[in-house]
Amino acid sequence: MYEHEGEKYFVLDSHTHFWNASPENWVPGAEEYAKGWIECFHAYQGLGPAETHWPIEKFMKYSAEDFERDVFDEGHVDFCIFQPTYLKEWYAKGFNTSEQDSQMAARHPDRTIVNGRWDPRDGDPGLRQRMGEAARLRLLHGFTEDHVKQSLRASYALLLADAVGS
Repeated sequence: MYEHEGEKYFVLDSHTHFWNASPENWVPGAEEYAKGWIECFHAYQGLGPAETHWPIEKFMKYSAEDFERDVFDEGHVDFCIFQPTYLKEWYAKGFNTSEQDSQMAARHPDRTIVNGRWDPRDGDPGLRQRMGEAARLRLLHGFTEDHVKQSLRASYALLLADAVGS
């Protein structure tokens, strides 16, 4: 739990990504779009202090270790929600899929939830895929109300235990 000037804060990151935009994941024939997307995304670092900038090679493929350090250790995030961004037109395995997010979430099941996605352009087959993913990967929209309540209770219990212990 993040603490500043004696106050403790529960940090929820509701828009988290775990991506792979490395050249080996680029779709043949769409390399210019895959490269352009990640270079544009990378350029946003220019809005922050120079010491926070990553070289493009590191930025292209976010490692599990970097994610855990940046989000949980240095970012002080108590709980995060993964948001997938497929972009399979440019990235063979997807830029950031529910599958990829679920693998990272499995490393921190008490601190993460994976949201799902459905693109209306995919029609009924896409909706069936989404429902299958929801059940198989336990996506946010695939969680039961009891599971969400249980997760929130666990988070609040940590918050209260820390507050009582201080």
